[in-house]
Amino acid sequence: MEKFFVFRLAHFLNSSLSNMYAAVVIITLVGISVTGLKTVILIKKNHYDQVLRFVIFTTCDIIHLFLNSMAGQELFNGSEEELKIIYNCNWIALSTKSRKLIRFSMMRTLKPCALAAGGFYVMNMENFRSVVQTSMSYLTVLSSAY
Repeated sequence: MEKFFVFRLAHFLNSSLSNMYAAVVIITLVGISVTGLKTVILIKKNHYDQVLRFVIFTTCDIIHLFLNSMAGQELFNGSEEELKIIYNCNWIALSTKSRKLIRFSMMRTLKPCALAAGGFYVMNMENFRSVVQTSMSYLTVLSSAY
């Protein structure tokens, strides 16, 4: 019963918070690049007293995206774990009605739950890495132009 509540909650989060997660990802991507560029500019101008402020802001941006991505990864992992639990249960000892319920449960868990950001980004650790990597690439391009 608890697991089905989790599936309903994940569906609710995807339907209601998808656009917000998309905004968080885009703002974080741009924020890391811009504050990183500002940090590079301040270092080149020897204003080391202001560098710490931008480094902390960039770090907080990365941590915020990391925590959102970690929640999505936990949901995905839990969904895959449920499939394994259902698959490994002693279904032969169950009644016919329970076997049918197990079959429906397995069909539901074949498509793992995931938090999506705007329909184009799945909140997980792999995509977190790619967003941070893309931000650093933009930072490198922008700082080489400066």
